[in-house]
Amino acid sequence: MKISEVDKAFESFVNEKKLDVFLPNDLKAAVEAWLDFYEQKRVDAVHSVNGAWPDALLFEWGYQEALEGYYEACFYLNLTRQFISGCGDDDEMTQLIWQLEYNVDSVADDLGYQTSWCESVAGLSQFRPQVLASKVLEALVDLTPRKVRFSLTEI
Repeated sequence: MKISEVDKAFESFVNEKKLDVFLPNDLKAAVEAWLDFYEQKRVDAVHSVNGAWPDALLFEWGYQEALEGYYEACFYLNLTRQFISGCGDDDEMTQLIWQLEYNVDSVADDLGYQTSWCESVAGLSQFRPQVLASKVLEALVDLTPRKVRFSLTEI
């Protein structure tokens, strides 16, 4: 699969599991689908640059301060798949970002901020249980996000 097609491929993958990217009706199942997609769907033309991971996952959550005129304060859960598709000085990074945003007052204060990377499919066997047993999934499982951002972005 081409990097430029990964967003549509993920939407189809999730729809086959009767889930919705933009309003996940089962957060844990949606996160499992994200991990399954990473494991099962490979992309073409990714390259390691200076030891960087060419196709990696980020699992992150925390509080985001408001930026007037752009977005409100929120508690977010972010799943990102990052690709490096160039070599040397021409390296290009693209990210498939799936971020669920929640009202700040609806989430426990003690969740804090955390970020974890999975550098390869081989690392998924350790990363998956860490993600699925995370305190953030437990805290958010019955809440409805106020906003969901889903985009494929070049950085």
